[in-house]
Amino acid sequence: MSILPYEKVHRAGCLAIFKGNQTPFFADAELLEFTEFLDHETAQSRYFVVLREGVLVACGGYGQFGGRMALTWGMVAREHHRCGIGTQLLLHRLDAIQSAFGGVPVHLDTTQHTEAFFARFGFETVAVKRDGYEPGLHCVSMRRPPILR
Repeated sequence: MSILPYEKVHRAGCLAIFKGNQTPFFADAELLEFTEFLDHETAQSRYFVVLREGVLVACGGYGQFGGRMALTWGMVAREHHRCGIGTQLLLHRLDAIQSAFGGVPVHLDTTQHTEAFFARFGFETVAVKRDGYEPGLHCVSMRRPPILR
């Protein structure tokens, strides 16, 4: 398994992963947001892809937005869920943040479907907006306190 910086050649693979996870993990309207992110915002953030035996199986990144560090658009191809890929990608991003910025809090918005995953890594739920993405898909805001080494 390799974790590499995102390049435009990965666009179609990232969009395929998104579409494969769209229900129940993403709202329909988010496809356009994710496409815009890939096309215009990856230069302002650090975005990565995970290749397993040459196949793109996950993507996700981080960046500073509104003065705070946040994780961006993390996802694993549905057929590779529960294989440890999401864990490795998350730890890679957290290590990169730690190396570049030191002990800073890390924020993310997710859904009720992945809240428990992030909680295992020290993220705490700070707010829940019911139906925040669409009916039945809540916006869960989480924060990981600074880790000082």
